Amino acid sequence: MNLLDSKVILVLCAAFTITVSGQTVDLENFKGLQSSGQLPDDFLRSWGDKYQESLKVRDVSNMKRREANELEEFWQQQHRQIDMMLQSGQFAFGDPLSQYLNKIADEVLKDDPELRKKIRVYTFKSPSVNAFAVADGIIGVHVGLIAHVRSEAELAYVIAHEISHYTEQHMYDRFKQKKELNDGWSGSGMNAIKRFDELTARSKEHELEADKNGVVLYLKSQYHPAAIDTALTTLHESYITYGRKEVGPDFLAAGDFVIPEVFYRSEVDAVSKEEDYFDQTHNHPNVATRREALKPTVGAASAEGKKFFIQPEAEFEAMQKLARFEAVREKVLYGHYGDALYDIYVLEDKYPNNRFLEISKVRTLFGLASFKAVDKISDVTASGYHVEGPMQQVFHIIKQFNNQQLVSTALYHALTAKAKYPDAKILDEYITYLNRYMLAYCDLEAKDFKVDAPKIAAFDKTVEDFPSERHYLRAKQMHYRDFYRYLLNEQYQSGWLAEKMEEHRQFKDSLDVEDYLTAEQREERYEAKQERLEEHGADLNIRKMIVLDPTIMVINASDDTDEQLEALEQEENYKAMLPQWVKAAGIEPELLYVENMKATDINDYNVFSGLEEWIKEARMYRSREIIPIDLDISEKIHAPARYVCRIMGYIAFGKQDYYYFGIYDLEKGEVVYERSENVGRKLSMRDLEKETQIDLERVFN
Repeated sequence: MNLLDSKVILVLCAAFTITVSGQTVDLENFKGLQSSGQLPDDFLRSWGDKYQESLKVRDVSNMKRREANELEEFWQQQHRQIDMMLQSGQFAFGDPLSQYLNKIADEVLKDDPELRKKIRVYTFKSPSVNAFAVADGIIGVHVGLIAHVRSEAELAYVIAHEISHYTEQHMYDRFKQKKELNDGWSGSGMNAIKRFDELTARSKEHELEADKNGVVLYLKSQYHPAAIDTALTTLHESYITYGRKEVGPDFLAAGDFVIPEVFYRSEVDAVSKEEDYFDQTHNHPNVATRREALKPTVGAASAEGKKFFIQPEAEFEAMQKLARFEAVREKVLYGHYGDALYDIYVLEDKYPNNRFLEISKVRTLFGLASFKAVDKISDVTASGYHVEGPMQQVFHIIKQFNNQQLVSTALYHALTAKAKYPDAKILDEYITYLNRYMLAYCDLEAKDFKVDAPKIAAFDKTVEDFPSERHYLRAKQMHYRDFYRYLLNEQYQSGWLAEKMEEHRQFKDSLDVEDYLTAEQREERYEAKQERLEEHGADLNIRKMIVLDPTIMVINASDDTDEQLEALEQEENYKAMLPQWVKAAGIEPELLYVENMKATDINDYNVFSGLEEWIKEARMYRSREIIPIDLDISEKIHAPARYVCRIMGYIAFGKQDYYYFGIYDLEKGEVVYERSENVGRKLSMRDLEKETQIDLERVFN
């Protein structure tokens, strides 16, 4: 089923606006992909309804009991997993990218209208270069793939490949193999390595089969056979961003500031072209194997009348532009800072003075400075030695900066952007916290930015002045290490820097006290905090909050269908009762349950989607006790309440049960209350209900 019949596309002359079927995307003030139209049926039905329908379609009543049980277990797992994906907030539909992808699917399946009705193609909001198919016919195409491909035809081949995974029922085949290996593992003497080898070997077979059948399907279309070869190259180089621009002196340059060249690598490693790499531990065969397997079919295919673009090429270029902007947003959101900085650097060549890119650069630098300030930079940056191509230079520079240099550079860029975009409130927040970092984490005072010249003097020594080249390089590094002091000299002279840093003196003093606490004192503080929480609550005094669709999973040991349906009923009862418990605690609930939405509730879905992805970011930062990138998203996401409640519960036979309750403050942009329990024992649904009611009472008080 085609999600939207897109009949008109208009790419405006304005460099930063795209309009598709009446939906305008402003790339100057880009806010991210937004779904439009009506919610597809996939999102509106519970996994239980879809599970029952799957069994009816396949008529398990005529199967042998063992085969029927196996099929029932497979579809139960599939629909649970699909449901969790659909409620992740990462799917987009009716957006320009999804409309474009569905036009491609229409062409690939133009000779098979029945199969086309079963295939639903959505955009998946992830910057990785990938696509996937699930057993019920949903195909997700990652934003990162659209950002990387070189033609519409490459996308067509990937979609044909994923359709083949669906038609060949590879998901069910893999499920059966894993089940057979699990069931026979303990008695067969098969060790874990042998089991892993069996699974990866079968996965490679699936990929080669999907390649083979996907090519047959692809060649029935009007797309050019040569795009199959280039698509494999795109996938092979997916670990490298699409840009190949050499990182030069203009990287992070602003005003009079240029990064001293001593922070650069003398040369970067070339992008590897090796295709026959070792793939024993991979789920996919290497590219050389895939090319060789496809050579006879592709080589015999006629290219006469075939095209790389069936839609206007300008439409592809517009969609790729949109995908690249969206990929930047996602990389910043999920802490892929090095990749984001390089992508922004590449995009600024085509789109200079773009507000979204310039503020995204500051957001990225703020994220890096935050992690660097608390010595956790390795959590969000790869080693420069494990990256190839021009982007390696970016990671090298990030690693070279100490916390004083990186935090000062981030503050300088934030101030520069604020002067250009005075209405950008988020920049005020970054400036505030970066001042705090300098005082509390970098051991800097305002007086440290007093210098005698407007910029650092050039290093005037030569190699001949030192015993060795190593001594020369070390002296040059020492000379330029204080470059950051010249970035904020103007703010020092005006007194602004001293005033702002002084605002955080109390915070620094509290950190200093914390550093000298003994383990016993820390334990006493924690116990006192817990006692206060139990007696007086969380001091949040929440009276209204958004309740997101809770993720509750009950997995019984038995394969019996009736017992599985009883588990589903328990899950549904919890979801149905949750609003009543919220009201009983004195809080007015605003429900955002996707399954309860109507097809026309597209605005609610977009709010839900935005909250889900923001919560992932907030939890990542909370786990490291770091200020999040998005500090106040109440204006960005027009939600009906300030607070958001997220609940997860997992009850599984023979495994550790899990419970999580979190409250998120949209105005602060952070987690303000959370509790998780991994109890290592069997929880009952009643236990989950009781724990939820306790937490609701705490956040009311």
